[in-house]
Amino acid sequence: MVETGLRILIIGVIIAVVIGVIGTVSFGWTLSTSSYLATLSTIFSIIFYILPIKKLSPIIVIFIGSMVFRIVIAIIKAIWQLIPISG
Repeated sequence: MVETGLRILIIGVIIAVVIGVIGTVSFGWTLSTSSYLATLSTIFSIIFYILPIKKLSPIIVIFIGSMVFRIVIAIIKAIWQLIPISG
């Protein structure tokens, strides 16, 4: 019981530190400020010009949806393991 409380306390402190750092950092970059991202953007525009996106978009949406579902289930399972329920 004490170990679970300590684990929750440590996770809470880590989350508070991460939120504090993210709140103080300014994320002010665009594609024009990075040559690598500009090149990547050009490559994506070429790929989207060549590939039939209207036919591939359902496949991409299903893939991304299933990955999001798996991530949500993993988060729920992780939270469920943190809850001190015996049974």
